[in-house]
Amino acid sequence: MSPRSVTAEVKPELLIWARETAGLEVTEVARRLSKIDKWERGDARPTVSQLETLSDLYKRPLAAFFLPAPPQEPPLPTDFRVLPGDEPHSLSRRVRLAMRRARRIQRIDTELSQELGIRSESHLPRFRVSDSPENRGASVRSLLGISLEQQLGWPTDRDAFNVWRAAVEALGVLVLQLSIPVREARGFSLSDGPKPTIVVSSSDAVPARIFTLFHELGHLLLNMSGVCTPDLRSEVTANVEQFCNALSAAVLVPLSTLRTRHDLLNLDGSPGEADERLASAARTFKVSRYVVLRRLLTGQHITLQLFRRIMTRWEREDANQPRRQQGGPVKPAVQTVAQLGTHFVSLVLDAHSRNTITSSDVSDYLSLRLKHLPAVQSLIAAQAHG
Repeated sequence: MSPRSVTAEVKPELLIWARETAGLEVTEVARRLSKIDKWERGDARPTVSQLETLSDLYKRPLAAFFLPAPPQEPPLPTDFRVLPGDEPHSLSRRVRLAMRRARRIQRIDTELSQELGIRSESHLPRFRVSDSPENRGASVRSLLGISLEQQLGWPTDRDAFNVWRAAVEALGVLVLQLSIPVREARGFSLSDGPKPTIVVSSSDAVPARIFTLFHELGHLLLNMSGVCTPDLRSEVTANVEQFCNALSAAVLVPLSTLRTRHDLLNLDGSPGEADERLASAARTFKVSRYVVLRRLLTGQHITLQLFRRIMTRWEREDANQPRRQQGGPVKPAVQTVAQLGTHFVSLVLDAHSRNTITSSDVSDYLSLRLKHLPAVQSLIAAQAHG
C-alpha cells in the first residue's frame, strides 16, 4: 500500500477550520472531493493524498491538519463596506488568502528586522473620527514630506503611486499590492499585528490605488483595521469611511491649490467642456476625476445639484464603457517588487547577503523562482540609485 493512500487521522474541527478560513463552502470543495461533508462530520477520514489536495486548496501546510485544535488567529479586519444593521459581505477565498499573505509578510518583516538588528517602528500619530479631515490632511502631507510642487511634477500616475508609497513606508508601514477583486474590495488595512500594513488591489486603476493608499492610511491613523471599497461617488457612508475618504482627498488635492484653478470654478458650460477641465485637473493631481469633483463640492465651488448632475452622467457613461483589458504579462522580478515593495524586498535581500536566511527562504518569502533573483537585485539597486 502506498503511504499516500493511508487514512489520515485528522480531527473534523480542523478540516472545518481550514475550509472556513479559506473562504470556501462545502459545496465548492465537494466539486473536487465529494466526501468532504463526511470527513467534516467525522463519518469518514481522508487519505494522505486527499489531505494533500485539501492542503493545496486551502493554502495550509499539511502539518496544520494534525494540530491538537484549530489555532487562534488574528480577527479579520472590520468590514466597512456595510452600514450598521446591514449584513456583512462574505469575504471570498481570494480576499482571505490576500489577508493571510499580508499577515505572513508582517511576521517575516518583523523577524528579519530583529535578526538584522534593524529598528522597525511605526511613526504614526493617532487621529479621531471627530477630527477635521482638512486639518489632518495637511498634517499628513507635512509628515510625508512631499510638497505640492513635487506632486505636480510627477510624469505619470505610476510614478505618483511609487513615490507616495515610499513616503508611507518611511513611516514604518508595509504597503503591498495584492490580487484582490475590485468588486469585492479595493483594499484593506491591518492596524494590529507586528507592523501596520496597507494592501491595495493590484487589479485597480492606478489613480484609484493612490486614493485607496491614503484611505487605508486613514484607518491606520485611527487604529482601526478595515476592509474597504473607497468610493467618493457615494453620498452616504459610515462615519469612519467618510473620514477616511475625506482625509485621502484632502491629502491629494489641497483646497487652497484647487482654488487657483480658475478653469474649475465655473463648470456651467457644456458637459464636454466641463468634463475636459475636470479630467485635466485629475491628470495634474494624479487622481480620478471623482476626487476633483468631490473636492469642488467640499470647497463649495459647485452646488450639490451640479455635483449630482455630473455624477449621474459619469455613472451612466461608466456603465456603458467596455471593461478594460488587463495589460500584457509582467516580468516576475517587476511583479515581485511591485507587489511586496522596495522595503520588504530589500530586507529579504539584505538578510540573504548576511547569510541570515537561505536561498530557499528567499524564494519562499518573495514567492519567486531563484532564477529571477538577479533581476530583482538589479531593480532594487536601480531604485536605490534613482
